[in-house]
Amino acid sequence: MENRKISLKISLWLAGMTAMTATTVISPLLASIGATYPDAGESTISMLQTITSLVMLPFMLLGGALSQKLSKKKILLIGFVLYTITGICTGLVDSIGMMLLMRALMGAATGLIGPLAGSLIADFFDGTARAKMMGQMNAVDGAIGIGFSMIAGMLAMTDWHKAFYLYGVLVIVIILIAVALPESEPDAKLAKTRKAEEKPVFTKTLAYLAIIGFLFMAISIISMLKQSFYLQEEGLGNAGSAGVQMALMTLFMVVFSLLFAKVYKVTKNYTLTIVAFLTALGFLLIVLAGVTHHVELFYIASAVSGIGNGLMLPYFVLQGSMEAPIAQRSFFIALLMCGTFLGQFVGAFLPGIIAGITGTDSLRVLFGVAAGLLVVLAIITIIH
Repeated sequence: MENRKISLKISLWLAGMTAMTATTVISPLLASIGATYPDAGESTISMLQTITSLVMLPFMLLGGALSQKLSKKKILLIGFVLYTITGICTGLVDSIGMMLLMRALMGAATGLIGPLAGSLIADFFDGTARAKMMGQMNAVDGAIGIGFSMIAGMLAMTDWHKAFYLYGVLVIVIILIAVALPESEPDAKLAKTRKAEEKPVFTKTLAYLAIIGFLFMAISIISMLKQSFYLQEEGLGNAGSAGVQMALMTLFMVVFSLLFAKVYKVTKNYTLTIVAFLTALGFLLIVLAGVTHHVELFYIASAVSGIGNGLMLPYFVLQGSMEAPIAQRSFFIALLMCGTFLGQFVGAFLPGIIAGITGTDSLRVLFGVAAGLLVVLAIITIIH
């Protein structure tokens, strides 16, 4: 019995890994792929990373909707099989066009899988145990993402095609899900079985969480997009320093994802406020690092940002699972995840907008303005 419970937990932790590994494997390969296809153009090469996220969004909503009528386990297995095949095939095809097609199909698979991991945790766990599982899933996803990125980077030194064969490891995950994950009822049937009280399909709380998630990710993604450039602009370090920064941020994200249940028990509805203030503090420390020319402040900023990232995603998925009526739980979670991922996409354009408004492309000004926006966002969460 205990072994079955452990297997269930592991299968649920791994079920949420696809969004992370879809990007972390290909990120270190883009330069090598560009060298292999010099006529493709930089924007086309970049699309290998972004097309997955764009296709993912509508398929997240589709996955959430399908789970109302179909078994989540079946949808999950279909998604993982498609994800694994397209991941491996990306390294086997011999043209940029076919690589883009494989990456688009991978995005579809990621979208189908995306909302189901959190929804399944909500099906099998309640209360503190649910919050703990949400945090552990985020931590495991982060750790796997780091591992895949490091291995992909090492494989790319000899032949970047080999890095895509990493997705073959997911065959183990497919077998584990098939064996260890119990058949779950579709959300609509589960609601009748548990005689759940009907709630509105769309609530003010859901709309609030989706908008806040969108705004938070649109602002906070600036950190990932611009920190390495900021290091160079301010003369604080090089690519090695950027590597240390990313490692610190990920480490603290993993640690605080594991601690999410304990933190949430204390902070409750103020969790989002704390996350926004912490991220704003991280941005201010980045500015201060440039002013004082102390790279140590930059590293502290990375750790602080990692804490915020470690608490943010588990909070949104947990709140979505609690607010949603059982019959629409997966769809609710899909909507919230779409808000955060759409925020990441829009966030890529935010630095240009801020530069146009302020009249300067200084990254120090960019991080300062972003910190101010996050403080405003934190105040909104207090008022709400």
